Amino acid sequence: GAHQLNLEDNVVVKPFEEIPKVKGLFPSLTSLIPFITGKYEQATLHRFFEDRRKEYGFVYREHFGMNGDMVFTSNPYDWEVILRSLGAEDDLERPIWALKAYSKLRNRSLLYIDVVGEEFFERRELMGKMMLRPQKIAKFVPQYSQITDDLLDFIQRKLDKSSDNTIEDFMEDVDRWQFECAGILTLNQRFGFLEDDIQTANPAAYKAYTGAKEFFKTWLDIEIQPQHRTQHTMKWHQFVAASDLIYEGCEELLSQYKLALIEGVEDQVSDAVKLAMIVDTLRASTDTVPTVIFWLMIELANNPDVQEKIYQESKEVLSKDKPLSYKEVNQQHYLKASLKEIHRMRPLVALSMRKLRQDVILPSGFEVPSGTTIGLLTNPYDQSQFFEDSHKMKPERWLRNRETKTEGGCPFGTKDSTEEVIPKFAVLPFGHGPRSCVGRRIAENSILVYTMKLVNKYFIHPVGEFDSYFNLFVKPKGKLNVRLEKRI
Repeated sequence: GAHQLNLEDNVVVKPFEEIPKVKGLFPSLTSLIPFITGKYEQATLHRFFEDRRKEYGFVYREHFGMNGDMVFTSNPYDWEVILRSLGAEDDLERPIWALKAYSKLRNRSLLYIDVVGEEFFERRELMGKMMLRPQKIAKFVPQYSQITDDLLDFIQRKLDKSSDNTIEDFMEDVDRWQFECAGILTLNQRFGFLEDDIQTANPAAYKAYTGAKEFFKTWLDIEIQPQHRTQHTMKWHQFVAASDLIYEGCEELLSQYKLALIEGVEDQVSDAVKLAMIVDTLRASTDTVPTVIFWLMIELANNPDVQEKIYQESKEVLSKDKPLSYKEVNQQHYLKASLKEIHRMRPLVALSMRKLRQDVILPSGFEVPSGTTIGLLTNPYDQSQFFEDSHKMKPERWLRNRETKTEGGCPFGTKDSTEEVIPKFAVLPFGHGPRSCVGRRIAENSILVYTMKLVNKYFIHPVGEFDSYFNLFVKPKGKLNVRLEKRI
């Protein structure tokens, strides 16, 4: 039978054919025309999906680019049915064309995102031993704590030279901090990225860092614009040059240091896979965590009450003159709830695609047959249907009374609450299933350490509203110039 959750009694299940469909004279061009005419561009892809939802509802059908006919849903209850129906397989064969084309061109081992079958599970197990086990993460937290102290010293040196306590393009400093953390994770080495002159950093690491930054400027274009598949466009050559730079830097790093990611099992891993693993990890570190922190900085700056509660919660543990421990970081319940609230308010991923392996009945009230490609529209979706005061930053919605000293009152969705229960799959910052982010715990802990330390030392002044744009992730548009006031 079709996979389904318990449907509400008043939901009438309709056949697939009754899902609202975007119509046009030329179905294969319907989704492209708004982009060809200039109404939307690649950077506003998430706005395109938002307008489609407003016009056609939470679930609709459309012929979408090279993916053919697709179903799109903005209902998190639908997402749960879809993702649970896939089980352990979770549609493992979702090749990223650009990465595969580059690997073939340069005869490289496939990256983690592209491997399938047994090789995928072997690679995930290898990386998971270092990145998912609490006892391993506990080893990194004190080192991340020290790196964050060095970042704050770096920031203070800049503030000492500033007439108005403003750091311009603050996220450039965060990028450097994150890559320094990645050096500890991958090689157990500091790169020197928090010295005043980044040119004095490890040259191989700087090469990989520069390549990764350039890579993210070109990857999405290569992936979704068909003309680049000729492999003769200027953008394609830029993409290859950026990828070459990452690989060259990582090869040089592996000639200098051992890969800490596979500590204890080095002999079981080929040199090609070692290279793929460090490329994967260093490249990912330059985009995901800094983007989350960018949104976090904006929301903390514009919500001083939240900032104050994080400060009050963390000041006692940070008064000790020693690096933070994993246990101390994970006792910061209000801070962890604040991070989850950022993931809710500012989802990084606009669209997640899956191919159904069995018939499903969506809680929205439609049948969808096996083999259908379905798009989960995670940013933006109409959150007012699922969260009270959805436009406000309210970390309390994720807390239970016992979990916080700084905020009483029962959150939405707990057994003690009379409020509407939050859908389990409403916030999926790291995905779901085997393809979920293998570095999620490392990422979370680095963000928590960073936020604790920064808010404990500085008050972040409001920065105003930021528009967003789409470039693989949904990111803030513009530079973050932030005014910091040192706490007494």
